[in-house]
Amino acid sequence: MTLPILPIIVGAVIAYLVVMVILHKFLEKFFMMLFFAISALFVIAVLYFMLKGF
Repeated sequence: MTLPILPIIVGAVIAYLVVMVILHKFLEKFFMMLFFAISALFVIAVLYFMLKGF
């Protein structure tokens, strides 16, 4: 069972960036802390799935 990993990652990144831009207009300071936390989790998740997948 192999999922098309690249389209999933690209779609996730695009959705992620859109959400970030929308949230950034509403929240500044709180958003920055949230941004770093989500970014770290996102990168770790991507690396984990890439290592697990390949």
